[in-house]
Amino acid sequence: MADFWSGPLRAIQPLMRAIDARGCDPEALVADAVAMGANVMIVNGGGFLCWYPSQLASQRVNPYLDQDLLGETIRHAHRRGVRVLCRMDISKGYPEWFAEHPEWFARGPDGAPTTTWGLLDTCFSGGYWQREHPRMVEEILGRYEVDGFFYNYYRVARCTCPRCLPLDRGQALVAYTSALRDRVHPAVLVCYHHLREGWDEPGMAAATDLVAAQATNPFSVNPVDPQPRWARWAAEEAAWGRALRPDRPPLIILGVSAVFASRRMAQPGDRLAHDIFTAAAFGGAPCPAVNGTLRPEDPRPLGAVARSLTRLRRLKGVLAGRSDPSPIALCRPLDPAWRAEFRGLFAALVELRLPFDVVVPGGALGYPWVIHPGPPRGLAADGRLIVTAAALGPERDVTGGYLRVGDAGLRQALGTDVLAVEGRFWTLPAATDGDLHLVAPRINNAPEFAWLDAAPGGPPGLAGGRLPWEIGRLYLERGIPEYRQLLGALLAEVTPWVQTDAPPAVTVRAARRGPTTLVHLVNDASPADRPFTAFSPVAGFSVRVPGATRVRALPRGREAESDTFRVTRLDDYAVLAFTAGPLS
Repeated sequence: MADFWSGPLRAIQPLMRAIDARGCDPEALVADAVAMGANVMIVNGGGFLCWYPSQLASQRVNPYLDQDLLGETIRHAHRRGVRVLCRMDISKGYPEWFAEHPEWFARGPDGAPTTTWGLLDTCFSGGYWQREHPRMVEEILGRYEVDGFFYNYYRVARCTCPRCLPLDRGQALVAYTSALRDRVHPAVLVCYHHLREGWDEPGMAAATDLVAAQATNPFSVNPVDPQPRWARWAAEEAAWGRALRPDRPPLIILGVSAVFASRRMAQPGDRLAHDIFTAAAFGGAPCPAVNGTLRPEDPRPLGAVARSLTRLRRLKGVLAGRSDPSPIALCRPLDPAWRAEFRGLFAALVELRLPFDVVVPGGALGYPWVIHPGPPRGLAADGRLIVTAAALGPERDVTGGYLRVGDAGLRQALGTDVLAVEGRFWTLPAATDGDLHLVAPRINNAPEFAWLDAAPGGPPGLAGGRLPWEIGRLYLERGIPEYRQLLGALLAEVTPWVQTDAPPAVTVRAARRGPTTLVHLVNDASPADRPFTAFSPVAGFSVRVPGATRVRALPRGREAESDTFRVTRLDDYAVLAFTAGPLS
């Protein structure tokens, strides 16, 4: 059943410093969030630094606090119709607590407490999590009408204490979280770790009310826990969050820092806006995380945050609800060893502009086409299956080798009769037919000797829908277009929902809801070999949805009786609605 948290959600998180509490005006803080288009705020609450007058010794009250900042912010937010998630962080504690409470803290292999950013990591099985944390929750629930709790850096720290050693970290966290959810109900529970380290992700999605993920895209990443550096992270996390909880949009946390370790410097506004629009286009709920109050020392991205969230507010009727299934399911393996393979396939499908959903490996039933990167463990599928990096036989390194293209139609689609290949190759058991037969690397790669023998070659690189080499990883890291074209040729029977002559610099994401097809257009154009810093407007192009009879640019653009829309100029982001019936 749909409720507020089914969306659309436009969240904002002020990442306040301790000193920001001094003289803070909670009414102005809420007013700024509303002016930016937010309907959800993540507000500092409790944990190792507390933002209300707590009576618990296990929470250090912010020494700069001169009022009940949590309580006053909740009061003003509710008056303005904004929901509040109380931000908690129980991942760390202070070195001076160790002498009195050593069992609160995680231990490394040498028995010494482990640290993160100069603070001590808390032990999941110790008294801080098991005894003190429930007291914090009860104190907050007893004082305030919070709409939910948001847990930052939520994980079971690696610990060598006798209590933690036998634990399955993923299962233990799911059980604890499920009990926590029962405790806070009817307030919602949101748990977040930027890399989900040690998580059972499907289990955590079931144990919480909203999925939360980071897709922060600084120029220089976190030096302690580095996040991935790729342009489609916001899209991936939005699509993956929808796979884990199809009924509710995932919160996509987008930090504004240009350099993670020097977090006070903000990134360009357009860079942040690009990630906000991308997250929304793929079904996520963007949540910019602004350093300090919403009037920070470096205010440069705030205008972009306001423009972006206000645009999404005007599109709220479009962004709410669930979309119909696509014809292609792309499985995201739970084993991170296959993450690069997944990301390359994800990027290729986006660029091919084919309709696809990201699914958990057990969620592919009913899809006509299923793509699985890596060994298909736990896969449940009844459609036509493509398995890449099919690690099903002996492995060898084939760097410097080739895949010979035998099928004439495939040669025409690729424009070549050989594909370069490198990295791992697995010889499929009992597979002698197929195509893309391996031509082994030559020891002597001098130009005078770099010819290919006329012999048909070795084991196949394509047999029965299995590709026993890392086409996804190679496309992610090398960008060789023939790898994308090969995937497109294998999916040639899939009918695209959208036909367009938009340049490759435009991401085209289509979603269907009954007779209506929504087409999201995101401008990705940026200078070659440089990070995205500013939108470069894209010249006119056409978008067509076969079978549609009406089209309109949303939210209140012109409407036409046609199956085609001419985009005269794309500055940043646009949404088009095509339908076979009347538009609403």
